[in-house]
Amino acid sequence: MKIAPGQGGEIGTALREAVARVTTDVPARNVVPMEARVSREIEVPRFYMRLLTSLAIVTLLLAVVGVYGALAFTFSQSTAEVGIRRALGATERGVSKLLLRRGLLPVAIGIVLGGALGFPATRVLSAFLYGVSPGDPGTLAGAALILAIATGVACWIPAWRASRTDPMAVLRGE
Repeated sequence: MKIAPGQGGEIGTALREAVARVTTDVPARNVVPMEARVSREIEVPRFYMRLLTSLAIVTLLLAVVGVYGALAFTFSQSTAEVGIRRALGATERGVSKLLLRRGLLPVAIGIVLGGALGFPATRVLSAFLYGVSPGDPGTLAGAALILAIATGVACWIPAWRASRTDPMAVLRGE
């Protein structure tokens, strides 16, 4: 049953009447359900967590776009190398693996360093966490997994494009 703050509804009326029957010294005004009081108390922390979550999502998207752009540029600069490798017998799959390794190695190092250096920051955020400890391994692993998958996709697309390079076109200088 939803009760508007400050009114108390039927429950508030019944409570006021019960209190008035027992004593007149205790005013029963502003009867508000506990849910409304708690909601009011956590309103500001909830706002900050939503803001932080939104900023984290935007940061992740910017990181993925940045990784994609950097790798697309890097792999386009290595078109000659890829073409020569393909002309010497490398398969598309082999070239893709090589380029993915090149792209994902810095990401893996970044995830490890970010996890190690970011762990102290979780103590600052512990005031906003409910039901999760600051160093919760599941949460940290989940965040690392999301970042790894997002950057993996960002690496895979340029690697796939570069691996499909026509070796003859590269050798002719096209």
